[in-house]
Amino acid sequence: MSTILIVEDDQDTREIMARYLTLAGYEHVSASNGWEALLAVDQNEIDLILLDVMMPGMDGVTFLNILRNAQTKRNTPVVIVTAMSSQELSSRFRDLSVQAILPKTQELFEELMQTVHKILPDPQDGQHRRKSDESRYTARDRF
Repeated sequence: MSTILIVEDDQDTREIMARYLTLAGYEHVSASNGWEALLAVDQNEIDLILLDVMMPGMDGVTFLNILRNAQTKRNTPVVIVTAMSSQELSSRFRDLSVQAILPKTQELFEELMQTVHKILPDPQDGQHRRKSDESRYTARDRF
């Protein structure tokens, strides 16, 4: 079964994401900042990271830079979930490889689950839908 790391400083948002993932059949681990996320990645087999950008302590950009420069787990798929504007995102994530960038809007949870299902196998049928090369892009490609 796939395990998803939720990195989100807002407890309510983190809990709602966790509920959606649980209902869809995914396991999850949660972190409220980049420091906790680094520990979670080190201590768990993570298949996908849902990453907020603006967090206290270590923000999402710093976490992602560390992850992408690590010897192991550097290829873990990451989906950015943020309230930042498109212009801010394109400048901050220009060279960092991520699978998707989702804005925090009213449609977030529906879009989030569609994106997760594209990247990870459906826990109900075990079919792996991920197309790693096709689903990976940089913020420069999107904006």
